[in-house]
Amino acid sequence: VLTREPMKPLTPEHIDAAKEVVRRKLIVGFMDNFDESFRRFARYLGWSLGEERMDCMRHWRRIAKQVLPGDAEAEVLVHTQWADLELYEYALSIFEEQTVLIEDSQALRTEMA
Repeated sequence: VLTREPMKPLTPEHIDAAKEVVRRKLIVGFMDNFDESFRRFARYLGWSLGEERMDCMRHWRRIAKQVLPGDAEAEVLVHTQWADLELYEYALSIFEEQTVLIEDSQALRTEMA
């Protein structure tokens, strides 16, 4: 999507462009930090967080497959999906930065505009 030429290899410039999109346009959430992620989405979007809604969302966490370091699947990912993994590492840092911003959802909306 970033290259508009899916058959050509990704470059560091493509990764930098993707990082900028993550930093400026997304609220980052992770399945392994599901409850906090969902609370952030709810706060930003103005959703009420009833227990019924949380139970529904937790259902998706239970059925998601987790790939652990050392798994054969993880080794394949390291070699074939290097760009995704680099972007994932970057998103982890953005998740931490947004911890402060999410407390003031208006500040986050301004930051992401």
